[in-house]
Formats: sequence, structure tokens, C-alpha cells
Amino acid sequence: MLSVKEIQKVTSNYTVLYVEDDENIRISMVPILNLFFKHVYVATDGKIGLDLFYKHPTDIIISDIQMPKMSGLDMMREIRVKSPDVPVIITTAFSDSDYFISSIELKVDQYLLKPIQEEQAKESFYKTALLLENRKKLEELQQRKIQDKINKNSEQVMTQITNAFPNPCIIYTNQTIRYVNIAFIELFQLTNLEVLIDNKRSLDDFFDKKEGFLSTLDDYNHNDPSLNKISMTRLKRRKIYRLIMRELEIDGDGRISVMITFNDITWEEYQKVKINNYTEILEEFIIKNRHYSELVPVASSIPKDEVLSSIEKGHDSQITPKRFVNDKEREVLRRSHKSKTTAWEYVQELDDEVLQELQDLQELDRDLDASIDELQSESNFEMLTTIADTFEIYARKIGLLFEFDDLAYAIRSLKILFGSIERDKIDPKRLNKLCLLVRSVKDDLSSWNNNLFIAQTALDIHYIDSSLFSTCLQIELALSDEFKSVEESENDFELF
Repeated sequence: MLSVKEIQKVTSNYTVLYVEDDENIRISMVPILNLFFKHVYVATDGKIGLDLFYKHPTDIIISDIQMPKMSGLDMMREIRVKSPDVPVIITTAFSDSDYFISSIELKVDQYLLKPIQEEQAKESFYKTALLLENRKKLEELQQRKIQDKINKNSEQVMTQITNAFPNPCIIYTNQTIRYVNIAFIELFQLTNLEVLIDNKRSLDDFFDKKEGFLSTLDDYNHNDPSLNKISMTRLKRRKIYRLIMRELEIDGDGRISVMITFNDITWEEYQKVKINNYTEILEEFIIKNRHYSELVPVASSIPKDEVLSSIEKGHDSQITPKRFVNDKEREVLRRSHKSKTTAWEYVQELDDEVLQELQDLQELDRDLDASIDELQSESNFEMLTTIADTFEIYARKIGLLFEFDDLAYAIRSLKILFGSIERDKIDPKRLNKLCLLVRSVKDDLSSWNNNLFIAQTALDIHYIDSSLFSTCLQIELALSDEFKSVEESENDFELF
């Protein structure tokens, strides 16, 4: 009998679509699937399962047969039109031969009879994943044959390339592919290599057409190498490369060959994005220098200009003190994201390493819930430190992502804020308010994680930014000396 670790070695690289309408069965099966597979998409009927498969192509499908809206077999008929080879495991409580005949026609690979036994399920997972592993090995063999076909007798070229660069590399002689290395094969995959060899497509066709990146090799800048960046989306991930083009005389016959190497600068570009997003305005106006000014009550007829003039001169007035965000802070906190990106589009550009890190966020949500409960029910102020440390970890995880550096800063500011709390000044009313707001931040983060990285249903990845920033500022206010005056005021304070 295989151990869990032995099974995981084969299954852990694959994603699964699990379709089951029975809630009790789903609840018991999903944790088992999560134990063995990299990612699990869950659907409650065949129609939802079909939609998920088209949005998130998966490696293995596990499905019940009889379900509302669309049966498992009908779903598979649709899927088989475009994906004839995806492995399928059918779960069913029926032994009717008609079902089995239909499933055979649909090339079902494994059967699990209900009630599902855990050992039987693990064996089925292992065999199905092993099938995929064997397919991979066959494809790798085909790739090597392609490479041999390209390289032919170019031993001299192979030596030069091997000694020069381990990065993806291709050599053209008279505009014909002369040599590619293994890294290039892994980047472009089997099908793309075949069309390149047959001259059906040029290398340019595989570049993403994005502003600020080369869209064709004809635009290569020989004077400024830093401008020769391309963006490529491969295997659900976006990578950024800097191209280096060099001329070589390989055969000693005067013919000049061109060698192009692809140098991965994705992380370098990511760091630039982080630096740009860590704006001086955000650091100065949101974290280091909070500005507290005075505003006229909403019903007041005193012009705002007079109020500000009064404040600058140091005059005392009958103006109710209130916390507000000035124009520069508002500009940062309501940063306009004109180009909306869906969660699904965004996740496709993330590295597997980053997605692996994000899996910890659900555990952090549970830790926050437990700490907030203990803080509120037992007034255990030691939990403030625990909550602050958890937010710090959360911010560090978010900081790994493109686009969310401002959000990471907002969460990290909570740790700084909690570290400065004078605990003896937190009365029961203020404690309840604080717990309510902190739980609101936790709920926002939990929803954000689910809608972006699990269900991937968000139509705009920045849909929650303003809400979460607002709650963070309310927490600061709840801990400030102005808490009572704000609570007693009949008017709401303006955040944005």
C-alpha cells in the first residue's frame, strides 16, 4: 500500500475539477483532494463544472453522474469535444450498465463507487496522475527528437551555446533555425516548436503585444539593450525577458549566424513595480505623518476656506474637531486603476511559487478569527500583539504580488499602530469597536483572497481596496483620543 507521501509525489503537480451535487459528500471529499492535488476547483452541478473547466483548464476531472441542470456524462460530452484526452474519474452509486456503457464511450479512466472509500480514492488518484506522468515522458521524448532534428550535426554550435548561456537560446543562419537549446524547448513547448521549424510562424508571433515591450525582433535596439524587453505568457504564467542578440561565425565559411538569448528579468521588473508603488506620498501621508485637521459640521454655513484660515492662524472656533483625509491622501487611497483586470486574468500571470505562498492566507484568516475572539471575550490584550504579527505576515504575503503594494502597506501599518497602543486607555466600548473593525478587515481580506485566488470571480482585482483602506483608517481613529468626540457627533466623519 502506497503512503501519502508517495502518492503526493505523483499527484501534487496537478489541478482537479471536482463536480458533486451532494453537499455532505463534497464536504468530506474536498479536504482529501486538497491533500493530494495542487489546486481543486469545486462545482455543484455539470453546468457549473463545464463553465469552470473552460475558465480554468484542469488536469483531472472527478465527477458524479446524476446531477441537476447537467449530468456528469453530458458535461463530459461537451468537454471531450475540445479536450479528448483529459483524464476522468467517475463517482457514482449506480451499477446500471447503461451508465457504464456511456462512460466507456466517453473514455472514463477510473470509477469510484459510493460510498467512496478513502483507500480506493487514493489509489484512483495515484493511477490517474501516473497516467499524466507517462504522457509527459512521451512528450519529452518527442521534444528531444525535435531538438535532434534541429541540431543535426551542429556539435560545434552546441558546444558554443552550452559554454555561453544556460538561458533559452535560438540560433538562426540565413533566417533558418540552426539550433535551439533545452531551455528554449521548455519555454516554447512541442507544438510551437513544430510550427517554427516548418516556418509557418515567426518568433514574433509568440510575443505579447504590450506597451513598453518589443512586439517584433525588427525593433531590436542595438544601442540600448535595456529597451529590448519582451513579455510572454506561457503555461498560464507571464514572464518578462530581456533579449540579447549576437552575431556568430559558426562554420568558418563567412556566413554570419544570429544568436538570440532570453534572459529572465521577471523578478527584476517586479521589484521596479514595487518601488514605484511604494510612493513617497503613501509613506509620508498615510503612515508617518497623519494629518488631523478641523472640519465644519455638514450643516454649518461657514465656508471651508475660512475654517482652514482659522486653523492656520491658531484661532479657537466653535468648530467640531474631526478626522479627515486630505486631498493628497485621498488621491493615494483612491488611486485610480483605469485598466480593470479580472481575477482570472491576473492569476494567469502569477508564478507557481507565489500562488504556493498565497495558500497560507486561509490559515492566517483562521488565526485572526481565534485571536479576535479571545481579545473580545476575555479582554486579553496580549492578543493585540498576536493580531499585529499576523497582519505583518499577511502584508508580507500580499507584498509578493504585482499591483497590491499599497494594500500591503495599509495592512502593515496596522502592526505599527497596534504596537503603539496604550492598553490601559482601552475601555470596554472602545475595545468592542476595535474588535468589530479588526474583524471587518479580516473579513475583507478573506473575501479578497477567495474572490481573487480561489474562486477567481472578481471582475476587478482592486474592487476592495477603498473599503479596506477605509476600515484601516477607522481603526486608527478608534484608537485615537478623538474617538469619543467622533462617537458623540451626530454627523459621520469623511474618509473619502
